Order: sequence, then structure tokens, then C-alpha cells
Amino acid sequence: MQGLPKKASREQSKLHNYRLVFKAIYDGGAISRVDVARLTNLTPTTVSSNVAILLDEGLVQEVGLAPSGGGKPATLLSVLDDGRHLIGLDVAGHELRGTIINLRGAIRQRQTLALNGGNVLEQLYQLIDQLLANTHNPVLGIGIGAPGVINTTAGVVQQAVNLGWHNLALRDLLGKRYGLPVYLANDSHVTAIAEHTFGSQRNAPNLVVINIGLGIGAGIFINGRIVGGDAWGAGEIGHVVVQPNGILCRCGHYGCLETVASTSALLTKLDATLPQAEPWTIAAIQAALANNEPTVRAIIDEAAHYLGIAIANVVGLLNAQFVILAGSLAQLGNDLLQPLRRSLAHHALQTLVAATDVQVSTLGSDIVTLGAAALLLANELGIVRD
Repeated sequence: MQGLPKKASREQSKLHNYRLVFKAIYDGGAISRVDVARLTNLTPTTVSSNVAILLDEGLVQEVGLAPSGGGKPATLLSVLDDGRHLIGLDVAGHELRGTIINLRGAIRQRQTLALNGGNVLEQLYQLIDQLLANTHNPVLGIGIGAPGVINTTAGVVQQAVNLGWHNLALRDLLGKRYGLPVYLANDSHVTAIAEHTFGSQRNAPNLVVINIGLGIGAGIFINGRIVGGDAWGAGEIGHVVVQPNGILCRCGHYGCLETVASTSALLTKLDATLPQAEPWTIAAIQAALANNEPTVRAIIDEAAHYLGIAIANVVGLLNAQFVILAGSLAQLGNDLLQPLRRSLAHHALQTLVAATDVQVSTLGSDIVTLGAAALLLANELGIVRD
């Protein structure tokens, strides 16, 4: 028999009310205290006391008066966009990427640091040190998107092969060093958080983001909540076999999706098939496609074919309205989308295909750092899109 639900403590109730008020102002643009009370169902006294705290903390500001309806006009409130800065980090590529981001997701500064083969953690410290030195605004905290299996509850990177991390207590290490709140999640998961918070489909309760770069992973939002999985491995579609007896994958299996459709796999294949003076890049692929180079077109079509098969399985399982492509390969745009959509149509129920909008993310290469910042907003200030 289950026990009765525990009553929220006084401190929990205060925090809940504080976040309700802040979210109402965040979502409302310019909004009065009266409207905040109406939206949150809190008493005017509770709203006013929390607004006073937010004003004192420099998170909101008074921005003028509402149009008068005959009585005394109400004072309007708005979030102070740069009242806090957030550090967003992407450690999933060939280089470390960091950004300073404001409360609205506007990027104030970008910084990169090439991995030099040394201690990745020490290089990450160096990047964070540089970012913190370049902002004079109060910092809300640090958000991180990392590859591999991440225990988001404990803040531990359980396994990130490319970085050489195994059971690394990253949240505790950074929290102790910088004295700031730290949150981390799998890089594909934070791409979905970025889309849900800042992307073109930010109001969609169900969406899947396919992140295609060094590897391939999916971030899944269902009913407005990120799906992490019981072992924090939801969305690891890159290691689903799509080509039996294919190329050996770094996971130990043969023919995984990553071996035939990741950016790194395509660049490796192009270097072997069409060697050039310089290694192939995404920009070089775009130029070749613009010139209708047949071998490049065939290689991209093949990758899109396998991506379509993988997405057909996602569509059949989840029936999410939006499937959004992100990562470096998504820069190919329609050259990737068109053959992928054809493949999807051949491998899933037409009713489901017709109800699925496959598109390219509008957030570009900042999507992981934006998602890491959104992770901070959700955990520290309760900003989660409904």
C-alpha cells in the first residue's frame, strides 16, 4: 500500500511560487502583477513579495505602465534579458565549444578550443576560465552537452569513449572549482532541449531531434518532457545495426547507423573514394553537390537512405509530429532532406509519414550550447516550455 503523498515543505512551496512568478513574467513579455496573479492562481500578496525579490536580484525590471482602463494604470514587468549570463558547453566534437548566453538564448560570445590530445578535463577548465573572464554579468551556472552515457541525476559521465572519460563526476568537479550550479546531459538530449526551448517548434509537445556529427544520436521530447531512459541511454540510434555484416563500429558491432551515415563516416568514405589535395569537409561536399558531382551525390543518397530507415523506426515507435535534423551533416539542407524523405516514405506507414514533418534545425552549430543553457534555465529558474 502506498503512503500518503508528502506535504511540500515551506521552503519547497516558496521556491515553487518564486518559479511560477518568474515563468509568468518570462513568458508574458510585459505583464502586470495582476495578470501574473491571474495566470499563476497565486494571491496578490504572494506575487508582490516574489516580484520584489526578483527586482532585488536583478532578474526582472519595471518597464512602464499598462494602458489605463479608467483607474490607476498597472506597472508592467519584464525579464531583464542580461540579468544573468549562462555558460553553455559542447564537448562532443573535435573541439571544445563554449558560449556565453543570456536568459533569452541570445549568444553574447562564442569561444572554441582545439583538443590537443592532452587532458581533456584540463582543457575544459581552460575554456571555462576564458568564458568567465569575458563576462561581467552575474553567472547563473554551467550547462554541458557531452557524448556518451550520462547519469544526469548524479552529474556523472559514465562512459564517453572519445574523451577517455569513465565514471567521471564532472558536476562535482566543476561545481567545486567554480562554485556554480552545474548540469550536464547527453549532447543529443540537449539538442532536443534546445529545440523545445529556443527552436522553431518550441511549442511542440512531441519532437525528436536527430543529431548527426561524429556520431548519431536522438533527443526525444514526449508530452513536453525529455526522455532519458532508465539507463540514461534513450536515443542511442547511432548504434542500431542497419547494414548487417557492414563496417566495424567503435562499439564493437558491425554495420551500425554511425558507420554509414555520420558526418565522420561520410568524410572518411569520400577521402577514400575521391581523394583530394585537402581532406573532404562539409563545405567541400556542398560545393560538389552544387556542381552535381555524381559520386558525391550517390554517397549522400546512400547515407540518407539509411537515415530514412532509422527515422522510420522512430516514427513508427513514437509518432512524434516533428523530426528535426541537427549537427554538421544537417548543413546539407535539402540535399540531405529530399532523399531522406523518400527513404522514410518507403519504410514507414504512409499515414504516419504524412503526419511527420522532417526539417532542419534553425539553431545551427550552437544547438548543443543552447541546449546546455536551457538545461540550466529549467533546473535553476523553472523555465520549461509547456
